Amino acid sequence: MPDQEPNIHPTQSLLTPDGTTALIDVEMIPIVRALWSAGLTTVGCCQDSGEYAEAARNSKPDREPTGHAGYVEYYRGWAWLKMPVLDATALTNALAETSFRRAVTVRWQKGSWRISVPVVHDEESGMQLALYAQIYLPRDQLNGLREVVSQPSFELAKI
Repeated sequence: MPDQEPNIHPTQSLLTPDGTTALIDVEMIPIVRALWSAGLTTVGCCQDSGEYAEAARNSKPDREPTGHAGYVEYYRGWAWLKMPVLDATALTNALAETSFRRAVTVRWQKGSWRISVPVVHDEESGMQLALYAQIYLPRDQLNGLREVVSQPSFELAKI
Protein backbone atom coordinates (compact mmCIF):
# COMPACT_ATOMS: atom_id res chain seq x y z
CA MET A 1 0.00 0.00 0.00
CA PRO A 2 1.42 3.44 -0.89
CA ASP A 3 2.52 5.80 1.87
CA GLN A 4 -0.59 7.96 2.33
CA GLU A 5 -0.44 11.44 3.80
CA PRO A 6 -3.15 12.47 6.23
CA ASN A 7 -6.17 14.21 4.77
CA ILE A 8 -7.12 16.67 7.49
CA HIS A 9 -9.32 19.13 5.60
CA PRO A 10 -12.73 18.37 4.10
CA THR A 11 -12.36 17.79 0.36
CA GLN A 12 -14.48 17.51 -2.73
CA SER A 13 -13.69 15.64 -5.92
CA LEU A 14 -13.51 17.99 -8.92
CA LEU A 15 -13.17 17.29 -12.61
CA THR A 16 -9.98 19.05 -13.72
CA PRO A 17 -9.57 20.86 -17.05
CA ASP A 18 -7.62 17.86 -18.40
CA GLY A 19 -10.50 15.49 -17.58
CA THR A 20 -9.01 13.80 -14.52
CA THR A 21 -10.41 14.11 -11.02
CA ALA A 22 -8.70 15.61 -7.99
CA LEU A 23 -9.59 15.95 -4.34
CA ILE A 24 -9.53 19.65 -3.46
CA ASP A 25 -9.79 21.18 0.01
CA VAL A 26 -13.24 22.77 0.14
CA GLU A 27 -11.93 26.24 1.01
CA MET A 28 -9.64 26.09 -2.05
CA ILE A 29 -12.36 25.11 -4.53
CA PRO A 30 -13.49 28.65 -5.45
CA ILE A 31 -9.96 29.93 -6.14
CA VAL A 32 -8.90 26.75 -7.94
CA ARG A 33 -11.95 26.99 -10.20
CA ALA A 34 -11.24 30.68 -10.85
CA LEU A 35 -7.61 29.92 -11.73
CA TRP A 36 -8.69 27.13 -14.07
CA SER A 37 -11.23 29.47 -15.71
CA ALA A 38 -8.45 31.99 -16.25
CA GLY A 39 -6.50 29.32 -18.13
CA LEU A 40 -4.02 28.53 -15.34
CA THR A 41 -2.95 25.12 -14.10
CA THR A 42 -2.79 24.02 -10.49
CA VAL A 43 -1.14 20.77 -9.44
CA GLY A 44 -1.62 20.94 -5.68
CA CYS A 45 -3.23 23.02 -2.97
CA CYS A 46 -4.02 23.14 0.74
CA GLN A 47 -6.24 25.49 2.71
CA ASP A 48 -3.89 25.52 5.75
CA SER A 49 -0.30 24.46 5.15
CA GLY A 50 0.85 24.71 8.77
CA GLU A 51 -2.06 22.68 10.04
CA TYR A 52 -1.41 20.04 7.38
CA ALA A 53 2.35 19.88 8.13
CA GLU A 54 1.61 19.35 11.81
CA ALA A 55 -0.80 16.49 11.03
CA ALA A 56 1.72 14.91 8.63
CA ARG A 57 4.46 15.09 11.29
CA ASN A 58 2.21 13.57 13.92
CA SER A 59 0.89 10.78 11.67
CA LYS A 60 4.30 9.13 11.19
CA PRO A 61 6.63 9.92 14.08
CA ASP A 62 9.32 7.49 12.83
CA ARG A 63 9.95 9.21 9.50
CA GLU A 64 11.70 12.43 8.60
CA PRO A 65 9.28 15.14 9.70
CA THR A 66 7.27 17.21 7.26
CA GLY A 67 8.13 20.77 8.25
CA HIS A 68 9.90 21.62 11.47
CA ALA A 69 8.02 23.14 14.40
CA GLY A 70 8.85 26.68 13.23
CA TYR A 71 7.41 25.91 9.79
CA VAL A 72 4.22 24.57 11.34
CA GLU A 73 3.67 27.71 13.40
CA TYR A 74 4.71 30.12 10.64
CA TYR A 75 2.43 28.61 7.99
CA ARG A 76 -0.58 27.98 10.20
CA GLY A 77 -3.33 30.03 8.57
CA TRP A 78 -1.56 30.10 5.20
CA ALA A 79 -2.97 28.50 2.06
CA TRP A 80 -0.71 26.77 -0.46
CA LEU A 81 -0.87 26.50 -4.25
CA LYS A 82 1.48 24.52 -6.46
CA MET A 83 1.54 25.71 -10.05
CA PRO A 84 3.79 25.40 -13.10
CA VAL A 85 6.42 28.16 -12.89
CA LEU A 86 5.16 29.91 -16.03
CA ASP A 87 1.57 29.94 -14.74
CA ALA A 88 2.65 31.23 -11.31
CA THR A 89 4.67 33.96 -13.03
CA ALA A 90 1.74 34.95 -15.28
CA LEU A 91 -0.59 35.03 -12.27
CA THR A 92 1.65 37.17 -10.08
CA ASN A 93 2.47 39.56 -12.92
CA ALA A 94 -1.25 40.03 -13.54
CA LEU A 95 -1.92 40.44 -9.81
CA ALA A 96 0.74 43.16 -9.65
CA GLU A 97 -1.75 45.32 -11.57
CA THR A 98 -4.55 44.76 -9.01
CA SER A 99 -5.29 45.27 -5.34
CA PHE A 100 -2.91 42.34 -4.72
CA ARG A 101 0.10 44.37 -5.90
CA ARG A 102 1.64 44.74 -2.46
CA ALA A 103 1.04 41.08 -1.56
CA VAL A 104 2.92 39.81 -4.63
CA THR A 105 5.62 42.49 -5.05
CA VAL A 106 6.70 43.43 -1.51
CA ARG A 107 8.65 40.75 0.31
CA TRP A 108 8.52 39.97 4.01
CA GLN A 109 5.68 42.32 4.92
CA LYS A 110 2.47 41.36 6.69
CA GLY A 111 0.21 39.83 4.05
CA SER A 112 3.00 39.33 1.49
CA TRP A 113 3.03 36.04 -0.34
CA ARG A 114 5.92 33.58 -0.10
CA ILE A 115 6.79 32.09 -3.50
CA SER A 116 9.61 29.68 -4.17
CA VAL A 117 10.87 27.40 -6.89
CA PRO A 118 12.88 24.59 -5.30
CA VAL A 119 16.12 23.27 -6.71
CA VAL A 120 15.79 19.54 -7.33
CA HIS A 121 18.18 16.79 -8.37
CA ASP A 122 17.60 14.72 -11.48
CA GLU A 123 19.84 11.69 -12.04
CA GLU A 124 20.33 12.54 -15.73
CA SER A 125 20.46 16.35 -15.60
CA GLY A 126 21.85 17.05 -12.14
CA MET A 127 20.59 20.04 -10.16
CA GLN A 128 17.88 22.14 -11.76
CA LEU A 129 14.95 24.34 -10.88
CA ALA A 130 11.71 22.47 -10.24
CA LEU A 131 8.95 22.78 -12.81
CA TYR A 132 6.52 23.98 -10.15
CA ALA A 133 6.36 27.04 -7.93
CA GLN A 134 5.20 26.81 -4.32
CA ILE A 135 2.93 29.75 -3.46
CA TYR A 136 1.99 30.45 0.16
CA LEU A 137 -0.56 33.16 0.86
CA PRO A 138 -2.56 34.15 3.90
CA ARG A 139 -5.71 32.03 3.98
CA ASP A 140 -7.83 35.12 4.64
CA GLN A 141 -6.89 36.41 1.15
CA LEU A 142 -8.52 33.49 -0.70
CA ASN A 143 -11.95 35.11 -1.22
CA GLY A 144 -10.46 38.41 -2.37
CA LEU A 145 -8.13 36.59 -4.73
CA ARG A 146 -11.03 34.66 -6.24
CA GLU A 147 -12.94 37.91 -6.74
CA VAL A 148 -9.99 39.56 -8.51
CA VAL A 149 -9.17 36.57 -10.72
CA SER A 150 -12.87 36.14 -11.63
CA GLN A 151 -13.34 39.74 -12.83
CA PRO A 152 -13.88 40.04 -16.58
CA SER A 153 -11.14 42.70 -16.65
CA PHE A 154 -8.53 40.34 -15.15
CA GLU A 155 -5.90 39.63 -17.80
CA LEU A 156 -2.93 37.35 -17.50
CA ALA A 157 0.39 38.95 -18.26
CA LYS A 158 2.16 37.73 -21.38
CA ILE A 159 5.45 36.05 -20.54
